[in-house]
Amino acid sequence: MAQQGTHDGVTEDEAALYDRQIRLWGLEAQGKIRTSHILVINLDGLTTEAIKNWVLAGIQRLTLIDFRPHTQWNDLSAGFFWREEDVGESIDRLTPAAARIQALNPLVKIEVLPSSSLKDLLDPSSSSLADLKPSVMVIGIPSGPQSLSAQWNKDSLITLNDRSRQLGIPFYISGSQGFNGFIFSDLGDSHQYVIEKPEVNAPLPASTVEGAALAVPSSSKRLEKVKQEFVPLRKALDKTWKGLPRAQLRRQKPSLGYLGVLALWELSGDGKIPSTEELASTCKSLIEERGLDLKTLLVSEEDFTAFIDALSISLSQPGEFSPTCAMVGGVLSQDVLNAIGGREAPLVNWFQLEGLTGSGQIHALSTPPSSIIPPTAI
Repeated sequence: MAQQGTHDGVTEDEAALYDRQIRLWGLEAQGKIRTSHILVINLDGLTTEAIKNWVLAGIQRLTLIDFRPHTQWNDLSAGFFWREEDVGESIDRLTPAAARIQALNPLVKIEVLPSSSLKDLLDPSSSSLADLKPSVMVIGIPSGPQSLSAQWNKDSLITLNDRSRQLGIPFYISGSQGFNGFIFSDLGDSHQYVIEKPEVNAPLPASTVEGAALAVPSSSKRLEKVKQEFVPLRKALDKTWKGLPRAQLRRQKPSLGYLGVLALWELSGDGKIPSTEELASTCKSLIEERGLDLKTLLVSEEDFTAFIDALSISLSQPGEFSPTCAMVGGVLSQDVLNAIGGREAPLVNWFQLEGLTGSGQIHALSTPPSSIIPPTAI
């Protein structure tokens, strides 16, 4: 029997399957999600969490590729799409995971690319990325010692982000280091989205019984279209806090976790794990270069040492901390769905989770404020 169509191409069967989320973000947004294609480079615990949500939300297509050909024992720490029998060199890394992802939602097309094609995909002179035509590209930075390889250092990520911008592909980077995790997003020069705003009541009359009755907030809502300009990674990383008054610095100060990621990127390239002293020295240099100090960051020397020790341990230990992956992966999945559906304000443009302090901060790195699009321009 042919499926009956509804609005925005969503069939009646899909409307029944995705009923709860259609009620949450609307049929138009669901229509955009059902035609979307997400490319994930590197399957790890963090991207596993996000993929689960994307597939259950009803994206059209998911393409997976990983620089690692096989599954290792440490992948089982947070990668719940693998089992013990999947570990070893006789089994392709992504094949068993893809089968379990498919079981979540048979309506989603799952495609696995061989590890050998990753070089082509990352090559700016190749047309492979353009041919895939993803709606969104997500890079999962591997954890532990593998995060320090030249393939995932700052220059490589900047080059890949520049390539995605040329092709108009929204771009995300995510990664975890023990208790910490981060997300960087670049949705292009003019990302537009819709938010709901309550209707503003007319000015209240004089204080009377009738006026008090009219003072009840309006339950009606209006849609407001907003534009947000994002910046590429190279510009975001140039952000400094030099010259800002101390009061403003305290309000806008970056998290120590963000500066720790920058330190790791500075020290990556040869795969060698830096010493604790190198890590601390690089991190303090970056803090100073950006017009900051530990006092401004509200971090004591004792807390700084504890942070560096934890970061250093995360580099030497393969595997991921599952709670970190769950929290950051949840934020990543929701933001990607919002970006595709054009609903709700996006993450602008760096999210940093710090497990030791229990905080999750969003840093607007070199991005201008959002602007409302007048109704006449919509």
